[in-house]
Amino acid sequence: MEIILPITVFVAWFSILLAPLGELTIEDIKAGVPEDQRRGVSILPGFPVCPLFFWGLSYVIDAFFPPWGSLSILVGHIILFIIAAYVIIRDILIIKRIGSE
Repeated sequence: MEIILPITVFVAWFSILLAPLGELTIEDIKAGVPEDQRRGVSILPGFPVCPLFFWGLSYVIDAFFPPWGSLSILVGHIILFIIAAYVIIRDILIIKRIGSE
């Protein structure tokens, strides 16, 4: 659990922060915006501040109620990662479909 928790939290937050990029790209493609003028997303300050906060929160909860802090933060971030991965994959498929039209 020592290494799985921080990796999961950081990967989940990275994917959560990148998920809106697909929607912005789809909107820009439909609006006819040239590639060099399309919008993007910034991962700062959400990354690395939020992952570090939740990682620390898990240790604080574990100090009083072991292992509930690590388990709850881990499960919550696995769920968030699954949702973000779904959104990213869905947007990639839409972008490919628009590009083939």
